[in-house]
Amino acid sequence: MKWAVLAVVAFVAGCAGNQLDKSKVITAESEKAVVVLALTSDGTGLSSPLLTWSGFDTESNLMIDKRVKVNKRTDTNAGDVLATLLVGRRDFGGKSYYVFEVDPGGYFLEYVHTAGNSGIFKRKVTTIYKDHSPSFVTEPGHVYYIGDFQFTAVGLQNTLRPVAPDLASAEAVIRADYPNVNTSIDHQPVRFVSLNCRAQRQTNFGSDTDFCAPGETDIVYKD
Repeated sequence: MKWAVLAVVAFVAGCAGNQLDKSKVITAESEKAVVVLALTSDGTGLSSPLLTWSGFDTESNLMIDKRVKVNKRTDTNAGDVLATLLVGRRDFGGKSYYVFEVDPGGYFLEYVHTAGNSGIFKRKVTTIYKDHSPSFVTEPGHVYYIGDFQFTAVGLQNTLRPVAPDLASAEAVIRADYPNVNTSIDHQPVRFVSLNCRAQRQTNFGSDTDFCAPGETDIVYKD
């Protein structure tokens, strides 16, 4: 019984999608930063999109070995938790907010991943961003709204594009759902970057992947 309870607790915690703990106190003295984005999906994805942000050094603009993965929050109510348990983190469409903590520094969107069942087969779609990736830079003790985005999945391509920002709605959600965020919310529009990839990440077996290698990849601003 004990292990069953622990398993349920772990599952519900996982439903947070690696997002900010709603009870956590955030102040100007906090060591980390909080990033907020709104994502509207048309429901075409196999699952809700998993966003993976990779870090870069803001002085050298060199990619570093740091990844932050964040998914749609599904621990909002019992219905969401039950749906996730029964059918997975499905993409039913609509608008949701991704609210997550990061260490201070620069980040760019490395890839968007979706997965789900197609008949009897398991399908996975991973889109790597090397040419037109949104990026942002953070400082400790700040909360950044980086914009609204539209997500669409067409074939084997996951597309994430910025749409008109709505800071007022984002701030209303944060104030209502994260009552212990005790600092202002700054609007920082993303800047788009491309990757100058001189080497690929390698698997544990030494073979190349499609991902760029930290320490061997330059981040180049497009504006």
